[in-house]
Amino acid sequence: MSALNFSKFSRIGFILELILCSCFINLPAPSQVRIAPTVSVHGCDFCLASQGISPLEAGASGLRVDLRYVSLGTVYQDGKRTDNREGELESHLTQQYSLLYSPSHLISVGAIVPVARRHFERAAGNGTVAHGTQYGLGDISLLVRVKPIVEHDLESTLLLSILAGVKFPTGKTDGRDNLGELLDAHIQLGTGSTDLLLGASAFAGVDRFAFIVNLLGGFAGKGANGHMFGNALNYEATVRYRVWPDDYEFPEWLAVLGFSGDLRGHEKTDNLDDPDSGGHVAYLSPGLQVMVSTSITLDLVYQQPLLHRLYGRQLGEDFRVMVGLQFLL
Repeated sequence: MSALNFSKFSRIGFILELILCSCFINLPAPSQVRIAPTVSVHGCDFCLASQGISPLEAGASGLRVDLRYVSLGTVYQDGKRTDNREGELESHLTQQYSLLYSPSHLISVGAIVPVARRHFERAAGNGTVAHGTQYGLGDISLLVRVKPIVEHDLESTLLLSILAGVKFPTGKTDGRDNLGELLDAHIQLGTGSTDLLLGASAFAGVDRFAFIVNLLGGFAGKGANGHMFGNALNYEATVRYRVWPDDYEFPEWLAVLGFSGDLRGHEKTDNLDDPDSGGHVAYLSPGLQVMVSTSITLDLVYQQPLLHRLYGRQLGEDFRVMVGLQFLL
């Protein structure tokens, strides 16, 4: 099978799996008690997990289940699109489980547990297609959030959160392709490193509008197979508008429009900087959110890259799709 056909079938299969996983969800009947607004959980599929403001920030414990699909099929040379001569393709389908426990309204502790399916393919010469797929547990992150500001009533919400955490090397790093070669570090389930996470989030909601800002930085440790990811910063600014109903009652339908991005430093291989790594990617992120009840929220977000300022020669993202389901306890 040619690289082109293999690529088409891979994408179709992943998208069908995403649709099936997001559609077969049972949602309970709505309640009439008003709670704080929500925003999706998402982040880099390679090396950094992120969690935004949600009703969990208002002092509740809960669970989020997120499904994220990322497709990379365009090659960039020094930030400019160029020919993908080897038919390179990567795709990442990640199930992410976020658990949060709040002993008080000012502090919470949580864990983010990813289960990923990563795939790559490229032409290897003589009509051979090199390809590899990894599926399993990724790197688990443990987080502590402190909320110095929590102001909430029926008309408005103001939240400020500071986060610190650690990402542990729980994902496997020994995957190989069909030719027996060690897979690229981005296709491995884990990084092999212990990383420090620091972040902050802010939320302001008045009447039909809400404004959300998230920042999360990752400071990478030494990884597996002589590879070390660069330090990273994820940012997000989002505006949300309640389309229906006019008053506070369930279900609520909300339109979301965000601007987000990833800033990443050079990676290292055997202590040497990799010139074909790092850079800045920014996205426009339209989405839809349904608050079914005080305890159930459903999110759908599409991210379209606006720019790829990538260093050297790199494979860039074509799009991301994220579906999230949240339960409050």
